[in-house]
Amino acid sequence: RALPGDLAGKEVLIYTGPGKGARARVSRCQGSDLVLEASAALQLAAADNVLVLPVAASTEAYFHQHVVDFNQPVGEGFIDPGRLSAGVAGVLPSPESLSRMRASASGAREVLLVDARVDEGLRAFMAGATTRARRITDTRERMKFLGELVSERLGGVSSSIVEECEDALAAFIMPKDSPIVKLGDLHFGVCRHRALLFKVLCDALGLSCALVRGNFGGAQGAGAHAWNVVHVYGSTYVVDVMHRPGEIYAPDDVRCASYHRLAERGGGGDAHHGAGLKSLPPPAPRAEWYVRPVDVQMERGRDGGDVVLGSGGFGTVYAARHKGARRVAVKRLNAAGAAAATKEFAREVDMLHRLKHEHIIIFVGACDDPGNLMIVTELMEGKS
Repeated sequence: RALPGDLAGKEVLIYTGPGKGARARVSRCQGSDLVLEASAALQLAAADNVLVLPVAASTEAYFHQHVVDFNQPVGEGFIDPGRLSAGVAGVLPSPESLSRMRASASGAREVLLVDARVDEGLRAFMAGATTRARRITDTRERMKFLGELVSERLGGVSSSIVEECEDALAAFIMPKDSPIVKLGDLHFGVCRHRALLFKVLCDALGLSCALVRGNFGGAQGAGAHAWNVVHVYGSTYVVDVMHRPGEIYAPDDVRCASYHRLAERGGGGDAHHGAGLKSLPPPAPRAEWYVRPVDVQMERGRDGGDVVLGSGGFGTVYAARHKGARRVAVKRLNAAGAAAATKEFAREVDMLHRLKHEHIIIFVGACDDPGNLMIVTELMEGKS
């Protein structure tokens, strides 16, 4: 049985039972039947029940670029075979090929699967976690709570957590024909499991979070690691749910220099391979978000003055029209505070440009002209 939707030409995960599955591409759809490419060479005749899961786009992003960015959810059907699984010519390998490599010296290990549709443990955990997290109104405190909760779920802070995780995985995988492990089945986990679960929870709550894979301690020869980077109130922070669960490291924290994202497979993206927050993809090009001042017309009130929606420490928010049509909210920085807020402005623009979510206001653009710093977003019905 296949999940609803046109799967022709798409990558799918063929799930045949606990810990059993393979990856293939759908050649075409014939009614409720799927015709797979012959190269898949799947042996499914003996399977009692077959479930076809579309592979999440984030799978390829994480495998090749070692980052699932802020505006890209993990999504259902995400699989992670690990950093050392190079596949053929850098192509994401299938779980069955990893199964054959499992006992070799290639470094192959469990293949993590994220799909709440077939993972009762993950569904139950997410339901409880998100319900509790929504009671916390402060975003920073909510992030801290999620970090602590993920740690608690996957073995807590323990000097023997690596050994405990390896033992638990071995006991889970060895009796099976495939190394596929559902995220919700884990109760012991190290950085790669914890950072992934943290990202999944943030996605469910509409929080801005990236999942990053790399090294801790140095760019070369350091310990393999995975962590999260989050946007909170216009600033970017590193979150590590392995070393110090719940702590959030500010951009100027010296500890950020210990996190090095892996260079992209195939040699691409080496310019973004660096320490801490610098290892993330660069900010969006200015051409993608720049708004000309002439295209923003302030609305006028009955007294002939600008319509002010609110004001804060660094600026004032006005009601306006973009290109004479769309009603927008314009946050304009005060001249007196512009110098102190320039870095904050750049971070907020980058964050808003990346974020796309039904519960977040639409980012129209921004202007960074000297003396005319402003951010333009949609104007909500409540004029916020």
